[in-house]
Amino acid sequence: MICHNCCVEVVVAIITGVLTLSGTVVTVIAGNRKTSHNIEINQAVTNEKITELTGKTPREIYNQQGAAAFMQAEEEACSKIIEEFKNQKIVISTGGGICDNAPALELLSQFGTFIFLKTPEEVSANRIINKAEQLSDGTWKNLPAYISNQNPKSEKEVRQIFHTFYVARVEIYSKIADKTIKLKSDSKENNLKLIMENL
Repeated sequence: MICHNCCVEVVVAIITGVLTLSGTVVTVIAGNRKTSHNIEINQAVTNEKITELTGKTPREIYNQQGAAAFMQAEEEACSKIIEEFKNQKIVISTGGGICDNAPALELLSQFGTFIFLKTPEEVSANRIINKAEQLSDGTWKNLPAYISNQNPKSEKEVRQIFHTFYVARVEIYSKIADKTIKLKSDSKENNLKLIMENL
């Protein structure tokens, strides 16, 4: 439920980031401008704001300039979103790595509620595998940095690395979140309905 005393509702997206879960949240908001409690809401995605402000994707910043530069860009994106939507209801869909950015978390926590959208591990792992490509030399393209940096040689290794990361992240997200919505291995439409019923 959206807190009536908060001007921002913050959605913490799990692990797979803006192209999957955050995109789902945006679809929910774009398709239904009011929650089940009939509260008018807006939407924003931190990773999209980063690209708007810097001209680079979050992954490009991270790979070219390092983690510190990315976290700075993420914090600035959060600040800009809050400034743009001051005194309005909004769902902010973040990238999964927001949990490593203490200044950004502190900024967002002053304005709203963190909701953890918990995706089943197999669903998240499959999304990563489906977007990745293993080249003829055994290397991988389009894997998240936390996986590619460990140089996996097979899909099995990718899934093993992801499992370790998933378990650790779920623990962190569960501590940060004010509320957890457990998504199902179900259609996007049914999960959208589940999210909307819980906002």
